[in-house]
Amino acid sequence: MQIVLSHSLEKPRILFVSGIIVAPPNSEPEQSTVHCLRFRSILQEKPHGPLIQKPTFHPVLESDTGYDISPPVHGLLCCYSNNKSVICNPSSGRYFDLPDVTQASEFFLGFDPVCNVLKVLSMAKYDSCSETRVLTLIPDGNRVWQTLDSLVPHMSTSHGLCLGGKIYYIALREDYITNFLMCYNLQTEEFSIISLPQEIEVENYFLYRSCDMLVTFNGKLAIARDENEDGALTIWNLEEDGTTCFLPRYESVIDQYVIYHDPNKQIVEKVRIEGDFRDFAGSIEPFLDYIENPALIPIGPPF
Repeated sequence: MQIVLSHSLEKPRILFVSGIIVAPPNSEPEQSTVHCLRFRSILQEKPHGPLIQKPTFHPVLESDTGYDISPPVHGLLCCYSNNKSVICNPSSGRYFDLPDVTQASEFFLGFDPVCNVLKVLSMAKYDSCSETRVLTLIPDGNRVWQTLDSLVPHMSTSHGLCLGGKIYYIALREDYITNFLMCYNLQTEEFSIISLPQEIEVENYFLYRSCDMLVTFNGKLAIARDENEDGALTIWNLEEDGTTCFLPRYESVIDQYVIYHDPNKQIVEKVRIEGDFRDFAGSIEPFLDYIENPALIPIGPPF
């Protein structure tokens, strides 16, 4: 396994991921099915000409289990299920397995810009506890999980977002009522707690677990909530200037689009994605700030 951390000259893209279950070619009826992750991406920047984007197709990752996805970091994804996880590069079509952990867990991928290394943070998925694990992805080195104490029993209720050498995620205290923002410093490996807006701090965990998401806007951390059937978003701590890119969460629709909002000019534009997503069954999960970087993980099993 080889990891080369280089800065891609490519512009940020929007990565679309869909998990589907298919039968192997020429398989017998009694044979097991295969889980596939399909990837497609478009440029994140709004086009200056016709409001249409042409997607790029990426290799398909096949496995014997379905995966949850941690947001991309340096062109890489951390895909995980139960106590298993893999790091994959949709651009190069390569991946490698991480050591198993002892229980069903969440996995967050991050990058330490000071030491120039990637790290994976892991914690129990269904239990509130203070114990977490971290694994440093050292080229050709031993991959061993180290145990850390976050000092506060909690469980994550959102994806982890890597920003400025730190991993942020929304956490729930062991009372299952109080929420806070947990910050993990990838260099010092220390945890800190950040208070949330009052509307999010105390609320029904079971109602909003799947609605709150961490996003970046002009390099700043923000929280968006998609809780309306008409696609409207509630956003906290959003900067006032700049253009926001909204990504509807698709459910196997043929016509795909991205919405751009410029609050200064009060302009909302819909950009259609060329072609269709007929091969994307089930829900389609979009990720911002994806960078195509084939130099990462050039050696390893292909998808």
